[in-house]
Amino acid sequence: MLRAAEGTIEIKTRVGAWPERVFAFLSRAGRLREWLCDAAWSDPIPGGRYTLLWESGYQAQGSFMEVAPPERVVMIWHGLGEPAPTLLEWKLLETPEGTEITLVHSGFGDGLYWEASYAEADKGWRSALENLVSVLEQGIDLRPARQPFLGIHLEEMNARRAESEGIASEVGIYISNVEEGSAAEAGGIQKGDVLVGLAGREIPRLRDLFVTMPRLRAGETVEAALVRGQERLALPVTLGTREQPEVPEDPEQVLADLQARRERLEAALLEATEGVGEEEASQAPSEGEWSVREVLAHLCQAERMVHQQIGYLAMGRWLEGDYDPVVGEGLQATLLQIEPTLSGLVERFRRDMQETVQWVRYLPQVTLADGYRYRQIVLFVLKLHEHTEEHIEQIRKTLAAVRAL
Repeated sequence: MLRAAEGTIEIKTRVGAWPERVFAFLSRAGRLREWLCDAAWSDPIPGGRYTLLWESGYQAQGSFMEVAPPERVVMIWHGLGEPAPTLLEWKLLETPEGTEITLVHSGFGDGLYWEASYAEADKGWRSALENLVSVLEQGIDLRPARQPFLGIHLEEMNARRAESEGIASEVGIYISNVEEGSAAEAGGIQKGDVLVGLAGREIPRLRDLFVTMPRLRAGETVEAALVRGQERLALPVTLGTREQPEVPEDPEQVLADLQARRERLEAALLEATEGVGEEEASQAPSEGEWSVREVLAHLCQAERMVHQQIGYLAMGRWLEGDYDPVVGEGLQATLLQIEPTLSGLVERFRRDMQETVQWVRYLPQVTLADGYRYRQIVLFVLKLHEHTEEHIEQIRKTLAAVRAL
């Protein structure tokens, strides 16, 4: 129901989850980010403050006026760019099948600014509530499926690469590969191109692309500004969506799949490093590139970061903050000191991969029963395996380059 004349949005929906669980998703920071926003801080008591952040740059903040679990939450809501605070009320009613959720967002005024805020809020809440039902009932976050997808593999552009490959740009995103059947391929983007702009926004660094993409929509046609050698191009690209991986419902099947993947990766790594001497394993193909030993140290570091993320997710927490490359380099250097030989790094990485599978094997029952968090943990590990495959191929290419010197 939509009552524009009264400046009030009212939406009702039903979900197959009990009010106590739904209430947590409407008030607790960790749960809010699982369906609504990308980062959250929340103190759900009367007078307590909250802040919600989205990667698109939008944010909302305010305070809790009434907190009556598991039936009612009333909040002052003030979104970025909105003319003034509004009032947000959640009402939960237990039903035989679960919970009826009523959202009432009121206090919208008159005028063009309010009209735009009202329209965005109505659209946003309907989409968010659809996602809340999906997360609670199936453990599936719909947001990744809705996000635009180019289908390119990315690296930071730099002066060394520009000089060695004859590219007329030292900044931008170097496209190391284009996925078959992707939006990028359909739009004419090629491996070796440098993306310097998208949808009218300059893209000098990776973080600029990460900020720009959430502001776009799947199916939208945008202009990609590229540098191809010494030529500058502007190509129309219709953004696609990323295919969402399936996660088996049976934890034993998940474990069997993860174990089989780990064994394949381990065999590929042993094959790639067989007969490699310490000297060539320590030599980088050129300045600024990693040696085989540095690639292995990075892989060990990535496995252990995922162990930490699994632990945080199992406890209902999230790792916060951006990755700091300076800290990453320090951790990598530490591993190289601890494991000074190639065989030591290979064995350490094999143990780290085995430990990753064991982390999943011994997850507590409460995490296995939490569809969303269990799915996120499995997807983290699957993405880690893709990351490992890419770096094993990097090891092969590094050795070929070193032996050609």
